[in-house]
Amino acid sequence: MPRLRQVPRAEATPEITQMYDLLFGDRDPVAEPGTATGTPGDWWTVFAVVPDVFNHAVAGFGLYRSKNRKIDPKLRELGQMRAGFAVGSQFVFSQHCNLGGFTGGVWVVSSRNVGVLVAVPNSTD
Repeated sequence: MPRLRQVPRAEATPEITQMYDLLFGDRDPVAEPGTATGTPGDWWTVFAVVPDVFNHAVAGFGLYRSKNRKIDPKLRELGQMRAGFAVGSQFVFSQHCNLGGFTGGVWVVSSRNVGVLVAVPNSTD
């Protein structure tokens, strides 16, 4: 449960409601939390407290996934997964395994690659 206030659907701006629709269907994500990937979705409802910051973050996701990025999407996603795993961030690791590996309509990271990535020990240096 987040420590900050969450924005229920009834108080959300039209742009935020559009993202709520995409992520939560017609449910109110505060009253009935949960995304298709198994997270509570409270990141979205807390960021919605400041709509311009919410919209900036959403635009950043589009920039991140743009075809104009120079790094190969597969390498980018493997890096995100490994970073999440290495620091013990279940959220980052699971999000990039569930959704991040699906880039441009194509699954770019195999389950074998994810298995190898978590088997590599963290550096102690």
